[in-house]
Amino acid sequence: MRRIGLAFAFAVVLTTPLNAQTLRERMIELFTFGDCGAALCLGGISQLIGHGDHFIGSADLTGETALSFTTNAIAINVGNVPIPSTSPGASFEFVDGLPVRTSGSSGPIFAERAETIGRGRILAGINATYTKIKSIRGVPLDNLVFRFGHEDIDPAGLGDPNFENDLIEVQTNLDVNLFVANAFITFGITDAIDIGVAVPFVTVDLAGNSTASILPFGSGASSVHLFDGTAADPVLVSVTSVSGTAAGIGDIAARLKMWVNDAGALNMGLIAEARFPTGDETNLLGSGEFALRGFGIMSARIGDFTPHLNLGYAYRKADFQNNTVLATVGFDQLLVPWATLAVDFLSEWQLGDSELPIASPIVYQTPIARTVESTFIPNRRDDLMTGSVGFKLAPNDLWRIIVNAQVPLGNGGVQSTASYTAGFELHF
Repeated sequence: MRRIGLAFAFAVVLTTPLNAQTLRERMIELFTFGDCGAALCLGGISQLIGHGDHFIGSADLTGETALSFTTNAIAINVGNVPIPSTSPGASFEFVDGLPVRTSGSSGPIFAERAETIGRGRILAGINATYTKIKSIRGVPLDNLVFRFGHEDIDPAGLGDPNFENDLIEVQTNLDVNLFVANAFITFGITDAIDIGVAVPFVTVDLAGNSTASILPFGSGASSVHLFDGTAADPVLVSVTSVSGTAAGIGDIAARLKMWVNDAGALNMGLIAEARFPTGDETNLLGSGEFALRGFGIMSARIGDFTPHLNLGYAYRKADFQNNTVLATVGFDQLLVPWATLAVDFLSEWQLGDSELPIASPIVYQTPIARTVESTFIPNRRDDLMTGSVGFKLAPNDLWRIIVNAQVPLGNGGVQSTASYTAGFELHF
């Protein structure tokens, strides 16, 4: 145990961001082209004739909104990585001072059932989850499109002069991979109350490139806006790329669980969980704000079959995060004495309008009144639904080996191709 403690402390010291430049700052570079140092700053003759900075204001508005949406969506996803279940691999009651086993299966993986682990007992372990993000609200990360409008200069009304109708369209290709290792421990204070803590170690790998295209208005448009070159030989396309890695402690979670009643076949419990903003949000390692979850548990024992229902509420003290209703339903089934199947449907249901900002459309007055969308990311609810299937393997009463896969259902929020988890638990 001393060696484990020293290794844990050593890991905490070492897990600091690997980049001097944060991942959020790297993301800004996806909208920076050329060598003038500002987002959407134009070069060549555009600078010479005073048109080089006419899109910078749009970059500050639309670009900042796009950046805030993308980075906050990813950071929220990291903060929502489920922590391991505090349900025991085997439950015990103390009868005449002796522990008596009360359940046969090894329990769920990310859901909860009502039983606690028992007074004086400890559940500890580590699991690791790998996630490759594929989309935001159904839009693939390799095809994010943002449009930037021209500054409205005199006379008032966007579109006059005619060159105000020019657009810059940026197509962004992002590759984001998350690796979260959760170290967790739960201690039984009494037969009915457990306390626990989970410390996630997060690694975020980010790579991306952007292609910016200036779209002149009309077939006979003059090249007053260009990235380089001259009006006779304009450069209307520019490319940039970024990459970076950050690693460190994510948002630490603390839990209090209470077994409310034991009615034999049907049990009820309560959980309060706090997640603290210990993860560096500038490097997408955490949500950046405090969150509190509370939910009730109903679980039953029907031989070796244990269904469970978790219903609750998540409060998030953040500008870009919604409070949600939590709902999980599933079961764990003892297949053979050393193997348990765990199946769950996990969901979060958004309350109110989405707090994640979507860039406003570009509205032109002349020569044709029209509206151009700033992004193809839809303004929709971020309800999250996930199917989870896994196994707990128990070579003995002390160890549990965990393997699990989570598959996203629906298009709300940030979605991955799939998330894979492997780990172990120690019961003593």
